[in-house]
This record gives sequence, structure tokens and C-alpha cells, in this order.
Amino acid sequence: MQKNSIKSCRRLACVLTFSLACFMPGCKPQNDPFLDIAIAKSNVLQVDDLNRAMELVFSDQSYEQKEFEEKVSMGLNRWSKKLADLPSSNEVNAVRDDWKLEPKVAELVEKYKNLNVVDRTSGLSFLGSDAFFLRQSAWQNRLAKRICDSSPISALELFRIAAGVEILNPKESSSDATLRIIMKLNPKLNDADAGKLGESLKLFDWVVRNIQLEAPVERTIEQIAAERLNDSPGDDSAAGVRGLGYNHFAWQMLYIGRGDYVERAKLFLGMCKQRGIDGAMLQVAGRPWAACVLIADQLYVFDPQLGLPLPGKEPGTIATLDELRSEPSLLDNLDLRVEESTKENTKYWVKEAQLADVTALLLVSPESVSHRMKFLQDRLVSEFRIPLADSIEMQSEKFAKFANLKPVAWDIEFRTSQFRHALREAIAQSNYDDAIMAKIIWYYQEEAYIDGFAPYRSARDLFVLGRFESERISNRLNAIESFYNLMYTDKEIDQLGLNKRMLTRIGVLRTENQTSSQYEERVRSVQGQMRLVRRDAGVFLSQ
Repeated sequence: MQKNSIKSCRRLACVLTFSLACFMPGCKPQNDPFLDIAIAKSNVLQVDDLNRAMELVFSDQSYEQKEFEEKVSMGLNRWSKKLADLPSSNEVNAVRDDWKLEPKVAELVEKYKNLNVVDRTSGLSFLGSDAFFLRQSAWQNRLAKRICDSSPISALELFRIAAGVEILNPKESSSDATLRIIMKLNPKLNDADAGKLGESLKLFDWVVRNIQLEAPVERTIEQIAAERLNDSPGDDSAAGVRGLGYNHFAWQMLYIGRGDYVERAKLFLGMCKQRGIDGAMLQVAGRPWAACVLIADQLYVFDPQLGLPLPGKEPGTIATLDELRSEPSLLDNLDLRVEESTKENTKYWVKEAQLADVTALLLVSPESVSHRMKFLQDRLVSEFRIPLADSIEMQSEKFAKFANLKPVAWDIEFRTSQFRHALREAIAQSNYDDAIMAKIIWYYQEEAYIDGFAPYRSARDLFVLGRFESERISNRLNAIESFYNLMYTDKEIDQLGLNKRMLTRIGVLRTENQTSSQYEERVRSVQGQMRLVRRDAGVFLSQ
């Protein structure tokens, strides 16, 4: 009994001593151990929420799109809220945030504030559409890495011949061989810059070979008016009228495998960003012209419409903007002879005089300039750490050093968001409006089959990620096998309604509330999708 009393007194003395000490000058009270435990558990939950969301983003599995965006955005919102709610006294986990709304971004935010994704620029809450931006960034990162690390050296065969470089060691890596070729052709570049130029060549080569070029559609004022999906006072993209460069996001292009020359440039510049290579779209006479990459204080020019890096003065070199300005013949050499083209005008459309005033269009998106993406990027680790945020000020400083070159924030991705928003609203309206349905029939012929056909998206996911070989201990199909499975025969398509196994595999199941006629209409729709999927699968297999 006496011992217990002594222990109690000692505890009380310790408590009193601690309490009094806390009022001494310079005293810092100890943390409550129970609070430390709660914070530790909260940290674990934060990591779990973040990891689960990013694992979904990086997954090579194709999920139902609504489910995918909900799971990713909800996980990230739980994570960011827990992080923001941490006690401010916890120095280790205190939120470090140096984000600010840059003046040039503020102009874009004001112009496109009617879009929800833009209106939320300054907030920390994530939207459902952010899931697709994150997956697009993850895809471009992994695709760019695969292209740069493992593209066959034959992709640069013309440059190898021009450099006179022999590949004597069959085990030499593609990166090492590329570096030797670039250094031979550009002896003034150091290893790091030569590596960047070589990677730019590989990325551009992949884009022009894998994204089929679509010609820009030219319409009269009357035709544009007839295609408008709404009465928006904004530009054509706000009205849902298709136009140059803004019809698709990069992730949609990777599914579809086609795009106009500006969309090709967007994909190329996006992958360059993931490799730490600065780039921009050059604009002359108010029209987008060619992509460029900034390496060693020079702008190397790549024409996504020609599908070629513009040739420099020396054989095998890539023309820089300065070189094109000083050597007009380099542009004249791009003219075609009459027998080389069926077009009436065979002259290369850009001439020396137009290069006196060039605009550098800096690729940004509503997501990449937002507070939430900077907040997330700063906290990603390991394999999830990829570039997500852009700073217009930093990019502008780099390009402003060039004479007669004006850097501006390119709003093309804002217009893409605007266009897709108008299209989504029109799709919903088309269920009861035949006039709108007639205007967007192209969507059902060119895109809807991809959105509704999960096996197609899964195969394309594997293609983009480079899964061309089967794993020994896995029963999962690789990209090639997946595309072969999509090469449906006419008999399989015609008899789909009788093939329960295939209906299940494709995901065509009759619901309780569905009438026989509704179900049969659904089957007929899927049969049409299967024919389009078969066509695309044949193209992708050939690649």
C-alpha cells in the first residue's frame, strides 16, 4: 500500500514538475502520446488513399470510365483533406505550399471561367476529370520512357547513314548508339544535350508513325453555323464545332490512333515534357506551324504535318529556327515539284519573311496550372513521381531570350475542355433531339465504340505501355494477343446474340428493366462496334 502511494506521489510530482516547466520561458511542451498515435494512423491512411488512387492511374487495367474517375478523385480528395486537417504544430507534416496564380494564367482562368475545371483552379479539391489528366500524364511518361530506352536504332537509320556510324556491337543499347550518332552530327553538343536531341527524334518518330494524320477540315461560315451544338457566344470550340487542334485530349488520341497535325504536336510536346525537354508550338501568320524543342540555346524545328524534323544545312542535321531565318533556301527546298503532288499549290507554306515574327505557343492545360496538381506533384514519390504542373513564367523566361519570338500561354487544351464539355451536353440532349443527333452522328461513328468497348481499351492500354510479351506466371494476354482476339469474323459478329460466352466477355448483359426490343437494339449496336474495333485492331497489329 505504501509503495503504491509512493508511486502515485511520484507520478503527481512528475506531472506538477512538467506543468510548471511548461510555463517557464522558452519551454516547449511535449506532444501528447495519444495525439502522436492518432497522427501516425492518419499518416498511414493518407498514404493508403494516395497510393490506391495513383495505382489506379498507373494500372494497365481498363476500368469503366465513370467508376475510374470516381475512385481516383474520391481517393485524392480524402488524402488532400486529411493532409490539410493535420495539426499545424506538426512540423514534419505541415503543408508546404508555394503555389500562386500567375498573371498569364489568370488571363486564361478569366477567359474560360465558365468551365468547372477552370473555375476550380485555385482550390485543392480534385474533380472526376482529373483522373483522365493523371492517366494521360502517366501514359505519356511511361510511353516516352519506353520509346527513349528501347526504340530500335533503325528508327534513326537515315541519321545513322548521314553520320557514317556503324553499329558493330549488336548488344549496344539503343540510347548509346543514338548518342554516338547525334554527337557525330552535332559535335558542339555535350552529352546531356545530345541525349535530349536524340530523345526528341525518337519521340517525334513514334508520334508520326503511330498517330495517323488527319487533314484539317475546312468549312464555310454557313457550314460552321449549321454544326453549332448550342448558342454559346464563345468561339467554335464552345459551340461544339470541330476544329484544328482541339478535338481530342492526348489520351483520346492514344486510343484512337489518329489526329490532325496540331494534335500530333500536342502529344509530342507532352512526352517531351515528361522527359524534361522544353518545347513549344511555333506559330506564324496566326497559324500553328511546327513544334520545337529548346536544347543548348537553340530551337530545333519538327514539322508534324510533314512528319519530318526540318533538314538543316548539313546533311543529317535538324534545322534550328535561327538557321531557317539565315538560310531561306532551307525552306525553299521543302517545295514539291508538280509531279510529286496532286495539289495545285506545291509550295511549302512558310517562307523567310514570315519568320521575322514568330510566336512560341507554350502548352499548358487547365489541370497543369492548377493549385491541386502542384500540391499533388510536390508529394508524389517513387514510381508515381511524374511532372504534372506547369509554370508559364518559367517557360516564358526561357523562350523570351530569342529575338523576334514572343512566348504566350497556349489555350488549345482549354479549348479542348470547352469542346468536350459542349459535346457531352449534346450527347445527353441527342436522346430526345433528332436535330442534335444528326449533328453528332460522327461521334457515334468515330468515338463511341471506343468508350463502350472495354476489351478494345484494354488492348490499347497494353499497346501504349509496351506489353508485347506474355508473362510466364500470368494468364493475362499481351497487346498482340488482345488485338488478335478483337479480329472478329463476320460469323461471330452476325451470331453475337446467340453466343452467350462472347456476350459475357464483351459485357453485354440484359438487365431486369430492359425489354426484349431494347436488348436487341443494344446487341445490334455492339455488332456495329465490333466491326469498327476489328478495323482498328488490324491497323494496330500492323504497327
